[in-house]
Amino acid sequence: MFEEQVERVSPDPASTTEQTGSPSPTDSPSAEPAPLSLQELRHREEARHRRHLRQSLLERRRIYQYHLYAKHVASNRYTKYKPYPGPAGFRRNPAHARLLATFLQRELQVWPHLDVPFLCYYIPAMLSYVDITSDGMLERLTEWIGDASDARHLAHEIELFVRSGLGSLGLDQYDKNPWLQYDTVPN
Repeated sequence: MFEEQVERVSPDPASTTEQTGSPSPTDSPSAEPAPLSLQELRHREEARHRRHLRQSLLERRRIYQYHLYAKHVASNRYTKYKPYPGPAGFRRNPAHARLLATFLQRELQVWPHLDVPFLCYYIPAMLSYVDITSDGMLERLTEWIGDASDARHLAHEIELFVRSGLGSLGLDQYDKNPWLQYDTVPN
């Protein structure tokens, strides 16, 4: 119904120009543009989200490609980072696993050969039993990723993400966190 009203109130400027030979009054710079339909708004928002996801994935690929490790962030009241919870913490607080799965959905796309849905379930479940930096977990990550260096790097990123406590605010807030700092790309 709303879309029909928009169409009746704001005619197509091209058709007005074609019919009269001169631009319609709505073509003037002072005229307000017609409101967008819900479908157009949804389409624009989805396109913006896809662009943002593509950009963040490119940044994550660059971080792994150049082996840019995030700098250490202390656990204290200023940074609001907490010590890594370990397996017992994952068992006590299932929110860690749920938030980590969201992080992994983006992070694991760096390696196109991975089964992302499976690993988003399996890795948080494993962390309820083994520490992220344990030899067993690093061996598993290496088997899946195919490179021991990338596996250690992913473990480092997972640990930092869980310690940040920012997962509930979304990946955008985590990425913009002023405490999250990386070395620069060597020239």
